[in-house]
Amino acid sequence: RDKPFVHLSGGQQRRCLLARALMDSPAALLLDEPTAGVDTEGQRQFCVILRELSAQGITIVLVSHDIPLITQYAHRIACLGVTLHWHGAAGALEQHTVLDAYRCELERYQVGDPCIISHGPRGKPCS
Repeated sequence: RDKPFVHLSGGQQRRCLLARALMDSPAALLLDEPTAGVDTEGQRQFCVILRELSAQGITIVLVSHDIPLITQYAHRIACLGVTLHWHGAAGALEQHTVLDAYRCELERYQVGDPCIISHGPRGKPCS
């Protein structure tokens, strides 16, 4: 409660920054990697808050590299890599989409399960 901001956990800091952004009653929030460096439970809590804000009519635009997390909470997904791939529903994200967008193979993927992405063909880095 009375802790200085710098002594809060990463997840607590993100929630504080979100609360500060909400003070002006925005119509939309643009968030860049808001859960990076936050533990799994903190990520879940943050995304639940974002889902509640979305249900209240606030537009949420979120940039993330965490495919499993995004597919659990997002209504729509756009994959931007070499090209842009738009998905009307998070569950529509498929292996070929990741391959086309990021030139990486998706070894295993299922909404709600861990996602394993290789570093590209024969271990080469993604381009």
